[in-house]
Amino acid sequence: MELNLPETFLFLSLLPDKPGFLISTEKLNPGIIGAIFMELSLKNMMEIKDKRLIIKKLPKNLDYPFDEIVSRIYESKREKKIKSWISIFSHKGRKYRMHILRGLENKGLIRITDKRVLFFPYKSISVVKKRVREDIIVNLRGVLLKGKDINNQTASILGLIQACKIQKALSKNRSDFNKIKIQLKESLKNDSISQDVDQMIKEIQIAVIGAIVVAGAAGAIGSGSG
Repeated sequence: MELNLPETFLFLSLLPDKPGFLISTEKLNPGIIGAIFMELSLKNMMEIKDKRLIIKKLPKNLDYPFDEIVSRIYESKREKKIKSWISIFSHKGRKYRMHILRGLENKGLIRITDKRVLFFPYKSISVVKKRVREDIIVNLRGVLLKGKDINNQTASILGLIQACKIQKALSKNRSDFNKIKIQLKESLKNDSISQDVDQMIKEIQIAVIGAIVVAGAAGAIGSGSG
């Protein structure tokens, strides 16, 4: 089953054996925006010039949320850096995330259940097709640990995994986790990754990590002022 980058990123971010995510919302929101940007870059709709995002042309018939994001960037009166756009769109991260998760549910890969604790409703999200998720992991581990060829698509998802610190999704134990961390850095230096994709990965990694740090600092301030 073929998944795009945002779908793959969210699928891998889920806990394999119980409802929930491996990482916090502070990492998920900028991560999903970064995944959308990378997908658009792979489709040759987006590029970087002087660290600013450029939409080459306004494509037709894009699915949500790609259409909304492309139109907003294209129609902006001034060009902005990647980190600015990730900050802007991260405020809609939950909305975009739920839309993509609904798509994964429609494909039969996950289950979304409405639940409630006291008076507070929430979504319980769990993996249904564990084998599909495991196949993705086996492929990524093959690139990292067995020297299998890396392509732009695989490099992009590995870049997101590194930026959002979901190496645990690829790891079997603590020792394995350390190997994965080391090999992630090495694999992303591969000459077979195109220059444009390599630049996009690096810039989005920097922007996502920056957004995570800012969100984490804001949360700490908020909790400290209570």
